[in-house]
Amino acid sequence: PLQRLLAGGTFGIAYKLYHMGSPHFFHLFISILQTTGKIQSIYIGFFVSFQISLLQLDYIYRKEIQMKNKANQLYSKKLSDICYEWLSMERLIVKRSTYAKYQVMIENHIIPCLGNISLGEINSSQINTFVYDKLKKGRLDQAGPLSAKTVRDIYTVLKSILNYAEKEYNLRNFA
Repeated sequence: PLQRLLAGGTFGIAYKLYHMGSPHFFHLFISILQTTGKIQSIYIGFFVSFQISLLQLDYIYRKEIQMKNKANQLYSKKLSDICYEWLSMERLIVKRSTYAKYQVMIENHIIPCLGNISLGEINSSQINTFVYDKLKKGRLDQAGPLSAKTVRDIYTVLKSILNYAEKEYNLRNFA
């Protein structure tokens, strides 16, 4: 629930932590002021075997905000940047001819169609449209389709790039 509230831009936060009755049950009331000016509130009741101080709560909140900001920066990264990162990693483990083939696929097919899209915007529908377009009019001169094997090879490279982004940056699976 807290992540859902923090999904919009957060401007400020106020919280109160109470324990009533049992020293092991706490009531946490959080009010969040979004950058849109809207105030959202959340209530959390929880049992703990030790008392959580407000400093610990503040530390947890700040860590969550740092992680959210880092994720936003990664999701705004363009696919073309990730393609070149992946390509530089592959250079170390594949033969020169394979690297050249990957480079041609990325520079001639993937980046012109999907390179300007940020990681946060990529979805399976865009990838399916990309594959469909390559099967219908994928040649560089737009005169005709690419072969099914070539499209499959391009898709395999794209999927490897997105898997790299998922593992390297701990992001969701795209394809």
